[in-house]
Amino acid sequence: MKFIKILVFDIRSAVKNNYLLFLTPVFLTLVIFANFMIRISNLESINVISRGELSFGDYWMFAFGGMKEYIPSIGESFIFPIVWLLIYLLFLFIVLYYPYKDMEGIGKQILVSSSGRKIWWASKCCWIVICAFIYHFILYFFGLGLCAAMKMPLSEEVNMRFVYHIYEMFLDPEAIEEKMIPLAVYILPFIFSVSIALFQMTVSLYFKPVFGFLVSSVILLSSAYYMTPLLYGNFVIPIRHDWFIESKISPYTGIFVMIFIGLFSAFVGGFAFSKYDILNRE
Repeated sequence: MKFIKILVFDIRSAVKNNYLLFLTPVFLTLVIFANFMIRISNLESINVISRGELSFGDYWMFAFGGMKEYIPSIGESFIFPIVWLLIYLLFLFIVLYYPYKDMEGIGKQILVSSSGRKIWWASKCCWIVICAFIYHFILYFFGLGLCAAMKMPLSEEVNMRFVYHIYEMFLDPEAIEEKMIPLAVYILPFIFSVSIALFQMTVSLYFKPVFGFLVSSVILLSSAYYMTPLLYGNFVIPIRHDWFIESKISPYTGIFVMIFIGLFSAFVGGFAFSKYDILNRE
């Protein structure tokens, strides 16, 4: 009963006070979709592709696709995947400060007892899952609505010629398995957001929120720079998946890795937090 009360309080705080959780994905979707339409117009002007050939799946790949493998060479500079980075960094910033502020404020009354700390921690973990769901729910359905408004098919198919021009890479259309697209593109971003946010919360509560956000940013940036399963941000870069190119980045493996990291952060962080000296923390 006590856990439910704390969780309800956290949810109310997220809904009532954290307006960025709702406004950010709306604004971000508008910007991404506007850029998407501009790119389509540019390709139409050179007779590469027409708007009628594209669907919601193409928009989603445009937003969440990431970037192709970066191979350092003369004349080849690293270009940050701005859209991909913003999607995750903005969410991580939105959920960054609330647990820390709650621990310093009202939450301190609950944290005096060890059992209270476990309940508080479990509530914050659930709060992150709920925030991630709201954030990605808005990204998904607002993007879906914009595609419907532009009379684009609401299918999950990806036009390979569009991907080729957008990401400047060669792809064999026969190498893709369309049945895997929903898993790779729609499920992984949500799981990854929960996983890395739980990790960030653990780091932030022991050090400072800014440091937690910095560590998360480094994980994302290094994942974009290096194509390797060891940097698990690669699992949310669909155009690097093994169903897109020859690689060792499997979306199925990514799901297990992300769930493991998320649970590890939640359980280990919660166990250590139950023994942490809250009153004498700096």
